[in-house]
Order: sequence, then structure tokens, then C-alpha cells
Amino acid sequence: MLNRFNVRAAKMMLAVTTIVTATLGGSSAAWAVEDTTSTTSASPIKNVIILIPDGMANDATALARWYKGSSLTLDSMASGMVRTHSADAPIADSAPAGTAFATGYKSHTGFVGVLPDKATMPGQKAIAPGDKRKPVASVLKASKLAGKATGIIATSEIMHATPADFSSHYPDRKNYDALSKQQVYNGMDVVLGGGSKYLESAGRKDGENLISSIKALGYDYVTTPAAMKASDSNKLWGMFAPAGMAYNMDHDPAKQPSRAVLTMQSVQ
Repeated sequence: MLNRFNVRAAKMMLAVTTIVTATLGGSSAAWAVEDTTSTTSASPIKNVIILIPDGMANDATALARWYKGSSLTLDSMASGMVRTHSADAPIADSAPAGTAFATGYKSHTGFVGVLPDKATMPGQKAIAPGDKRKPVASVLKASKLAGKATGIIATSEIMHATPADFSSHYPDRKNYDALSKQQVYNGMDVVLGGGSKYLESAGRKDGENLISSIKALGYDYVTTPAAMKASDSNKLWGMFAPAGMAYNMDHDPAKQPSRAVLTMQSVQ
């Protein structure tokens, strides 16, 4: 499992929509946690984890503080902000917003991990003709190249725009066939969430059985919390719902693991 990640970070990641382990991002604000087990400040940081409360803007956290009457636990992790507007519009959906976090590039509505056709917002450099819709590497890929174990956890289907931004590239967030196939061959160590029907041949336009491909790549493919907990594989792929998973307050722990259990499993 992803034993490079400390348990202290895991305890903080209990209610987010998507978690990208090794390096991780979101679509409005971000909270980063670093491994503080080093004995000296000069030691290199081993892990950076950015939590992804997808679509949660600052006004939502402000309202939560007023309702609670005090600061939030996530406030202690606040480390900065990212501009998530599109390259050609002031308001972004999850696809280009997640792309901004995952790659550092602004993109277009519905574009996942690729450059836009044009960049017209103030301060944006024009897109060269040959670079339109060009895939751009994510921080998850950079982490993998740096020798880190990587993975994604999503309470939605894993091929949804936000987790897909870190693990695939396509100019259409609705093309789950393309996004999910790229994710299968991305080389991630752990994938946990929903969306099994988009991996089955019956749920795909191309008719491919990606579950068979996942198993052939050496993953322990599990579909229940019990099977997930019993796994000792370094490559784990867990699907706990045909599409998105149930809300945490509604989930059946015998059928779907909680956000806390998912997080703890991924960092063991």
C-alpha cells in the first residue's frame, strides 16, 4: 500500500470528494499536509497531500466557521490558493478547475488534463496552433516519475472530472470510455471509489472489459469493504458502486467503506 504517507495526514482526510495520494488537488481551495517526521528542517519533504473538497469555495468554509462558532480543522492545513478560472472564461467547471490544480495550466469547459483551443482571459498566453488540446502532465505523473507511490480515491465515479484531471487526458469530461481506459494504464498503485459499470463491457460503447485488464495488470480488484481490508497487495483497485458512492451519512458500511476507511486503507 502507500506506506510513504503518514497516519496523521490520513486522520485529516475524512470528508473530501477526491483524494490523490502522493500529490493531490481540487477545484476551489486547497489544504496541504507535509510529512513532519524529519528530524531537521534541512531534510527533504517526502510527501505533499492536497485535499480536494470539490467545488467548495471560500464562502462555504466561511459559513461553516460561523455555524460552528470557531475555526475548522482544515484551517490548520491551509497553505495557499490557486486561480481556477478557465483559459477563456471567468468561471470554470470541475474539469478545467481540476486541470489548473493538477497541471498548472488553465483550460476550457469540459477539458480534462489538456490545453484549451484558445486563451482569452487577462494574463493568459495565447495557445500555439500546434498545442491546442495537447495533453499536459499532472503532479501525480511527476510524483510517479520521482519514485512515489500514487493513487486516487473518489466518492464519485473515479472517471469523474476531478479525479480524471490527475490521471487522464481528454477534451471531453463525458467520455468515460476514454478517461477510464487511460486511468487503467496510468500506473497508479491504489484506486478506490465508484464507477464499476464504466469498466464493464456492458457499460462501455467500445465493449472492452477493463476489469479483466485491471486484474491482468496485477491489481487486487475488490468490491466490498471486507475484501479491501483483507488485501495486502501493493496494487489495489476497489470499486464499491456502479457509479458514484452514497453520501457518508447514508452508506451501508457492509457494502461501501466510509471516507475514513478509504483514506486509512490507501496510506497503509
